[in-house]
Amino acid sequence: MTSYTPFHYSFYLVYKFIELTTSKNKQHLVAESTLNLLLICLTNNIAAIILFSRVVIFFPENIYFSITLFSIIPISLYFLCRKLFLKGRKYDNIVKFYNERNVLKKYHFVIITVLYMVLSLATMIWAGINYSS
Repeated sequence: MTSYTPFHYSFYLVYKFIELTTSKNKQHLVAESTLNLLLICLTNNIAAIILFSRVVIFFPENIYFSITLFSIIPISLYFLCRKLFLKGRKYDNIVKFYNERNVLKKYHFVIITVLYMVLSLATMIWAGINYSS
């Protein structure tokens, strides 16, 4: 039996949200779209944590920090997650596993995912305001 992490479950939640809100002729793009949306929110969360922790003051030039934070880390995460979820259609196993244990209704996926996206963006904005003050 494969063990799944909360990261797999968050992929499943976003996957179901995108699957429910995508038209039938675009269903083949659901997995890639899920990965992209999950990584945007994850990058926002990582950036917010770094900004809240005030690690920025240890960098002599903020340009290097910005390049690392907003390009190298997300690109690395993208390829890591692409291998984890999309290579060999591994996401099918994750979706099948959680579909068998699913107790959520359709609107729950929409509410949870929209809330996650809004909170991710709000946390990043809050971190930026906190950093600039």
